[in-house]
Amino acid sequence: MILEKQEDASLCLELVKQEEEQVNEGHSSGESSPVRRRSSRRRSGSVSSGYNNPLDFGIPAPARGTPSYVNYRNDPSSSSTGRRPRQPITPGSGGDATEIKAMASNSASGGGQEGSQDYKNTLVPMKFDAASPLWRHVTVVKNIVGGGSRIWICHGCHTQYNSSYSRLKIHLTGFGVGIKKCPKLSNEEMAKYLREQEDADRQTKRNQSGTVCLQRRLSSRPPTPTYFTHPFIHTQAQIHADPLDTPLDENTSRKKSKGVLEKPFNNEKRDIADEYVARCIYACGLPFHVLRSPYWQQMLTAINEAPQGYKGPSYENVRTTLLTTELEHIQTSLQPIRDLWKNSGVSIISEGWKNVQNRHLINVVAVCPKGAMFLKAIDCEGEVKDAQFIANILIEAIESVGPQNVVQVITDNAKICRAAGLIIEDKYEHIFWTPCVVHSLNLMLQKIENFLWVKQIYTETNDIKMFITNHNMSQAIFKRFSKLKLLKVAETKYASHMFVLRQLVKVKEDLRNMVIDNDWTKLRQVNTDKATKVKSLILDDEWWAKVVYLVNCTKPILSMIKYVDIDAPRMGEIYGRIDSMVERIKEIIQTKEQDLEETFYKEVKSVVMKMLNKMITPLHLFAYALNSRYYSSKILGLPNRQPPYNDSKVANGTRAAMKRFFPDPYVASVVRNEMGMFLTSKGSMGEVEAHFDKNTMSPGIWWCVHGHDAKYLRPMATKILSQVASNSFAERNWSTYPFIYSANRSKLTSKKAEDLVYVHSNLRLLTHKSEDYIRGLDKFWDILPETTDLDASAATFVQLPIFDGEDDIQGSSQGVESGAVESGASGSGM
Repeated sequence: MILEKQEDASLCLELVKQEEEQVNEGHSSGESSPVRRRSSRRRSGSVSSGYNNPLDFGIPAPARGTPSYVNYRNDPSSSSTGRRPRQPITPGSGGDATEIKAMASNSASGGGQEGSQDYKNTLVPMKFDAASPLWRHVTVVKNIVGGGSRIWICHGCHTQYNSSYSRLKIHLTGFGVGIKKCPKLSNEEMAKYLREQEDADRQTKRNQSGTVCLQRRLSSRPPTPTYFTHPFIHTQAQIHADPLDTPLDENTSRKKSKGVLEKPFNNEKRDIADEYVARCIYACGLPFHVLRSPYWQQMLTAINEAPQGYKGPSYENVRTTLLTTELEHIQTSLQPIRDLWKNSGVSIISEGWKNVQNRHLINVVAVCPKGAMFLKAIDCEGEVKDAQFIANILIEAIESVGPQNVVQVITDNAKICRAAGLIIEDKYEHIFWTPCVVHSLNLMLQKIENFLWVKQIYTETNDIKMFITNHNMSQAIFKRFSKLKLLKVAETKYASHMFVLRQLVKVKEDLRNMVIDNDWTKLRQVNTDKATKVKSLILDDEWWAKVVYLVNCTKPILSMIKYVDIDAPRMGEIYGRIDSMVERIKEIIQTKEQDLEETFYKEVKSVVMKMLNKMITPLHLFAYALNSRYYSSKILGLPNRQPPYNDSKVANGTRAAMKRFFPDPYVASVVRNEMGMFLTSKGSMGEVEAHFDKNTMSPGIWWCVHGHDAKYLRPMATKILSQVASNSFAERNWSTYPFIYSANRSKLTSKKAEDLVYVHSNLRLLTHKSEDYIRGLDKFWDILPETTDLDASAATFVQLPIFDGEDDIQGSSQGVESGAVESGASGSGM
């Protein structure tokens, strides 16, 4: 055996010497090699294609991008004589003549023992593929010839497996079946690996466009000088050749020459594929905005990478096996949110609503700063919707989340929900029921809308809108002058009347141009009473002044709705901002009317104060008292500002909340002392850095950083200040449940329908915290484009223009403003 290895080593050394001599002779004589070297264009970072010649040390070259280590000592391709197969030398791995000599010397020295299982001494490094990042988290000990499988050892459980990369992903991410999941990895680590793989998939998709540009650049490169090429050994001259070269034979040469001709055919195939995709969308009635979904792009990428002839999953698999797999994926993806509940607390929010089929539904969602998690959708058909029924739904949600993690439950302000909230508070002393702030503010606007002169303006506004939109000719004239559309009033959308008025003011000049246009006189309806009234209102400056005044008076309320209507921590800001909202309304009305006690302000103030008494709870007051921002020099430096705890209502509410959170007398006494340290800036909360950070740091983070002297108060303050104040985002566009239960659907069982709603809702919610959802290509992908019907749009107050940062409306159209509804935006969904 040793003699055979020594003979192999001698042969290798002799071939290397001959190769170097021939290369040196070719350089010195200036003559080209008698053998034309085949050009090779390789992508940077890939390995050589290798030769399948049996003399090439008995081992075929590894596949491109193989993220592995290959053990040649135990390779099954070894000859029957027991001779150890020789290592292939590839340009990508730096295999020059020096390495060949070293290999030959190692072979001559006897190598290792045949059949040894000690892989660590014989690992040969190979390059990783960017699309397979999880290979970095295992040790690959052997490459299985003839396929993509590897023998690898998990870094977590230290177990050896023989599988492909697909099974490795399942083992590390816990998503899928076919291999045991790593028992040593936590759910958070599995979610981390899953995100790492998804990031790699997205990066691979982005790089695909760059590949075309690279190929174009390569086609214009000058030819690479040719050198003598030994049929079995890659020399140093080859290795230093252009690394972008790849083997080129006659067939590939013909393909290259046909590239210009094939491009039109490829474009035609792409156009045909687009037509089939569009046809499927039209036939199935899919909304057009689904094309902006990140999951749509992931699906197309996976189809492109699937084996040729892929036909998609079967009807039965989608509703059974794949649904179960996706449930597991959702559970893994949501685990980081669950892990945060203990420290940040949870708000259980519910929203009852009716769909177009007049079916009563209740959605239940758990919300924390990390994001929202859809828990359940309840179909109330056949149920008695009383306080106990709603309370039972909320209690079930609380138990599933863990009562110790729940800070509050949020419902709307209806009497039945208030009664259900009292049942919750009786059962769980530390859990508060709080009404939805957005719902309360909307009720406030509805009370204002009932004022006689306000109702008259709404009626007249609706007359203008209906006359224009119901007649083709008048609508055509209006479109010639305006780039915006008139919005329709929605019966269920919050503050929809105010949006209609706002939009009407924007198109004021366009409306006036419409009624004085020559084509207006050609309308058949021009002499009717309605047309005369519409024209009179549009040209009436006094009427427009009332509209502008009403819009400006309600602007602070709409701005407050926009601020609260989001799944972000807002609990500590409610009471302070409501107070500022009332003052702002007073200032706006004062510019119009001098006697505030006998005018519109008196009526508005009465409505606002009655609603605030119903809306504000001890939890709002406690959160306001704990908000470090309201104790900062920046806030206290404003006119008429004082620390929150100086307000007797805030102090009383704070003490009431403390009693419920800390029922133990001893602990309650300690908490009161800690609250005193916070109010008087003692201990860690009185340091210079703590005072400075009050101006810049969010209240919850401030308590985490500077509240370590408050043993009991610090964790409670962090939880309270991390809570939302609205449940309205739980209602948006939740039409999935009745859609799934439709009789024309797949006759799903109740359990499968609930699973499908759970998967559907959480897949959408998981994308809401990503940067792409806010500013990227996937921006608000699950929200229908703005339409002229606010009922048909799922747009939230975050996306709709609520004129933050704008001056009060002066009564003139300023053209297309940011966020306005453009005339071409509608009609994008079905």
